[in-house]
Amino acid sequence: MDNTTLQLFADNYSLVDFDKIKFDWNGQHGAKFQDDNYKFRAELCEFLIPQIGTVKLELVRDLYLELGKYSKEAWCIYNKFHILGQQLLIRGGTDYLKYYIEGASQSSDAYGQSSQVEISKELTEQFLRSINSTIKTAKDEKERRVYEGFRKRFEWIASK
Repeated sequence: MDNTTLQLFADNYSLVDFDKIKFDWNGQHGAKFQDDNYKFRAELCEFLIPQIGTVKLELVRDLYLELGKYSKEAWCIYNKFHILGQQLLIRGGTDYLKYYIEGASQSSDAYGQSSQVEISKELTEQFLRSINSTIKTAKDEKERRVYEGFRKRFEWIASK
C-alpha cells in the first residue's frame, strides 16, 4: 500500500474504519493461523511509528489493543508494540492506562514487550496512584490481581 493511502487512512480514522485493522482471526493456530487484517495493520504501524506522536490517539489505542489480541493467538508480538503503549501512557495519561494494561495483559509476549516503555517519573507516579486506587475499589479479584502486577511494573519503572 502506498504512503498516501496510509496517511489518508490515519488522518481520517474513525470507528467506521476499525474493521480494516481489527484482529480478524480464523480460529486456527500454527501453519493454519490467519489474520486477514495483519498485513494492512503491520504496514500501517510501520508507516506510523516515525510520526507516532502526531497520530490520532484513538488509532494508536485500537492498533495496540488489536496487536495485543493478535499476540495471544499468534504466539508472538509486533516488535514495536511498546512504542504504541508508550504513546497511550504519555499522551493519554491515566485515562488510557486501562487500555495499556488491557493490551499488555493479552499474552506473555505482549506483557514483556510492553515493559520497554520509557515514561517520566511524574507520569509513573500518577499511574501508581491510579493503580492503587483501582486496587482498593476493584470488585473483581481478577482485575485486582492484574492491577497489582502492573503496580510492580510501575514501581520498577519509578526505581530506574
